[in-house]
Amino acid sequence: MPVTRFLAAATFALIALVPRAHSEAWPEVEGYREPPEAVTAIVDAPLTPAISLGPARDKMAVLEPRTLPSIAELAEPEKRLAGRRINPANRGPSRPGYYIAMEIQAVDGGADPTPVTGLPEDPRIRNVSWAPDGAHLAFANVEPEQVTLWVVEAATGEARRVGGFALNDVWPSAAFEWSPDSASLMVLAAPRDQGDPPAPPTAPAGPIVQQSVGRETPARTYQDLLEDRHDEALFDYYFTGQLLRADLDGNTEYLGEPDVYSWFNLAPGGEYLLVERIKRPYSYTVPYSRLPVSVEVWDRDGALTRQIVDRPLADDLPIAFDAVVTGPRRVHWRADAGADLVWAEAQDGGDPAVETDVRDHVYLLSAPFDNAPERLIALERRLSYLRWGDDEVAMVVERLFDDRSEKAWLVAPG
Repeated sequence: MPVTRFLAAATFALIALVPRAHSEAWPEVEGYREPPEAVTAIVDAPLTPAISLGPARDKMAVLEPRTLPSIAELAEPEKRLAGRRINPANRGPSRPGYYIAMEIQAVDGGADPTPVTGLPEDPRIRNVSWAPDGAHLAFANVEPEQVTLWVVEAATGEARRVGGFALNDVWPSAAFEWSPDSASLMVLAAPRDQGDPPAPPTAPAGPIVQQSVGRETPARTYQDLLEDRHDEALFDYYFTGQLLRADLDGNTEYLGEPDVYSWFNLAPGGEYLLVERIKRPYSYTVPYSRLPVSVEVWDRDGALTRQIVDRPLADDLPIAFDAVVTGPRRVHWRADAGADLVWAEAQDGGDPAVETDVRDHVYLLSAPFDNAPERLIALERRLSYLRWGDDEVAMVVERLFDDRSEKAWLVAPG
């Protein structure tokens, strides 16, 4: 018998035997089979609790992490848009990590822990945040069809939901932030009465055309990008949010109109709000962080005070690690002042290949933001981070990836 015919016959015989051998060794069962108890005990053993320390350093929230995700969680829907993976059913992140229980405990261990009560059934707790006065904690609860905002009274451990809105929790940063007076929270909510998501077209309207005329556009390889007009419509639908202020009783005050707000931050004094808003045109070659943005200062009522950044699509950056956009970037509040803005600006066109003695300038701009910004320091490397103390001392750290060099400066911002 030729070798090929012999192998074919032997293979057929083995295949024919598999069902019988399998049925004799493994009885038919419904659903998934559980491993032995010894294996289950190891896999489902409680994880090390996480700690969230209160602002006065006298209390802490002890958080119990979930172990492995369930099959139901892994089967939840997922959309991949502009570099983000989200759950379209609840406008939350796709397959997030979370906590399943919480208790409040004194740091010195002098009193019994206070269990948090009133939690929803099967809680999925994310983004635990203490109020500045330490009287309350806030967290997001991930539910199958929405993400809701909850607060916990630290003294009693009583938890309750805040407001009747749902969060838009699709961005990396938390969808809520405490006000400096601890009396309310600034929230990015899902829009009201938005209707159903846009349906996919039955046929394409035409070819996808992308142009790069008269300029070089080097690009890294990114995943989960927008691919067509329908993806653009889905991005607008799922990533649009409504900014609002909610007090601890659930009363809400809406600020501005719904838009694609990717980030917001209250000034330390509470009178101003810094908002980042993504604009069109979108791109199929870069993620959301490179899309056109407007960074704006709003007053307490949501009125525009000043636009700080109006950046076009950043699809032509060099691919070097120290390449940055031109114009103001990394705009944020000075932590030790009521309403002072800080940002960096590249002095080399954002291209680390350019030979220069100064890469970045760091600027300060104080409320009411109608003056020219003042330069705080010139840096020969890229701004890495700042640490604020007071008018007499702050730390500015610069870093360059190319040669792994770093330098720290002490400055007097006042």
